[in-house]
Amino acid sequence: MYFDYRVVSRDATAAQVSVQLAVARRDLVDARVEQVRALGASVQGVTVRDEVANAIAPLDLLPSEQRGERESSRERVVQRSLAVLVVVFLLIALILPL
Repeated sequence: MYFDYRVVSRDATAAQVSVQLAVARRDLVDARVEQVRALGASVQGVTVRDEVANAIAPLDLLPSEQRGERESSRERVVQRSLAVLVVVFLLIALILPL
């Protein structure tokens, strides 16, 4: 089984904690993840269908060691190059008035 939880509320006076728990069968999750990876996608996490709208802290059933790389090294190089290019253009715009 894969699982994740979130603390919903705490009541110190009653010594109670309410949690939301999501559980999924490992074989089902692994099969779907492999299908997506076979298409060439990097899987970042597995969430419950109702959790997609909860962008604050969605429940993620996939263990961190199975999560794919967020971005490739090529993508990082492109992002850094674009950032440097923006800074260079900004400096040029400040130095050379139109």
